[in-house]
Amino acid sequence: MSRVLFLGSKRVGLRCLEAMLDAIPGAVTAAITLDDRDDVRTVHEEFLQLSDRRSVPMHVVSRRTEVPPLVQRYAPDLCVVVGWYWLIPPAMIESVPMGFVGIHFSLLPLYRGSSPLVWALINGELETGVSLFSLVQDVDAGDIWGQRRIAIAPDEYVGTVLGRLEEEAVSLLAERLPGMLSGDVKPKPQNHALATFCAVRRREDGLIDWQWPADRIARFVRAQSRPYPGAFTYAGTEKVTIWRAHPGPGHGGAPGTIVSPDGIASVVCGDEKLLVIEEAQRGTRTARLDAVLEDSTRRLGEAGAPNA
Repeated sequence: MSRVLFLGSKRVGLRCLEAMLDAIPGAVTAAITLDDRDDVRTVHEEFLQLSDRRSVPMHVVSRRTEVPPLVQRYAPDLCVVVGWYWLIPPAMIESVPMGFVGIHFSLLPLYRGSSPLVWALINGELETGVSLFSLVQDVDAGDIWGQRRIAIAPDEYVGTVLGRLEEEAVSLLAERLPGMLSGDVKPKPQNHALATFCAVRRREDGLIDWQWPADRIARFVRAQSRPYPGAFTYAGTEKVTIWRAHPGPGHGGAPGTIVSPDGIASVVCGDEKLLVIEEAQRGTRTARLDAVLEDSTRRLGEAGAPNA
């Protein structure tokens, strides 16, 4: 029987591991997860519980150097990587007969790189998907074992899309993995000429520029809402995170000006249209923007921090 080693973390990794245990009984010899207990998205305890419930050896690592000896110890035929932060060195990939395969939340070769779903929503894409692919030295450039495609609604938030992509990832892996191990499923090479790339995103990249058009800012908010850190601005020196918003009608005024037509707080954008704020937060307080900003400046993005 083929031997499979799992490397992963977060909710999607946990769900994929459980699906693998059902799809290829007895083949998963062990699992490696990250010590990510300082991450709000951690499911560390759930991984340990799954290990006990399904009698699968679970190794928790906190350093990259701990991984190669575990791969060597279990001598897998295939490694499956889901929710893994560290690059897999080429030498480690080559040491495994079938190599490493992973899940990427885009329709490769589109959106290779970091945070593909966030970038897709920022860019206003109307569809995205999940790719099961082989890891190679070049980032996200390996052969494709399978893909699933989903539509993105114009007003959909990243958390909702992420949930649907996770469902597709679990289903795709469970569907393809048995055939991959038996040799009945074959991969297809990517068309590298069609490749597009996305950059690593940092927390500070969530800063809103009120010179942008309202539609662009609304996409920016939706793309970085929960479970991500959120798009943000400043009221004076205070950081304000905007969790939910939508474009509104035209309205004169300088970009960043807070107005309240119909009693609902909105912000003037660079195209002289409004961004209507549904939910915002200053510190731990979450409410409508007019409540959040009481006793604060009535202009956003000027003092305290520059717009990028």
